[in-house]
Amino acid sequence: MTDRESRLNAALGADAPPVRDALFRLDVLVRRERARFRRQLSLTVAVVLAAAIPAGLNAQALGAWAGADTERLLAVTALATAAVMALIGTPLAELPGVRTFAQRVEGWFFA
Repeated sequence: MTDRESRLNAALGADAPPVRDALFRLDVLVRRERARFRRQLSLTVAVVLAAAIPAGLNAQALGAWAGADTERLLAVTALATAAVMALIGTPLAELPGVRTFAQRVEGWFFA
């Protein structure tokens, strides 16, 4: 390689982008995922505590109210099931029949 070629290669390589560091990128992704997990976990714990404390304080009254009527009991069961599914992150659209039901309801309103 001549002196001219080496100077040309040095000049062309001076503006080259930096070498990618895969371990650094992976470390950044891991830190971001851990932070997202901590936020999601703290939100879940806050929601559970916000629901459990009043329910625990009024458990007898809630039990009497929900047990007095079958429709109330079904409504409470459906709401509790939906709350648990939302907290554990179950995508409702993947459950059998939910997507078709949602499309039918959407058809009623947006026909």
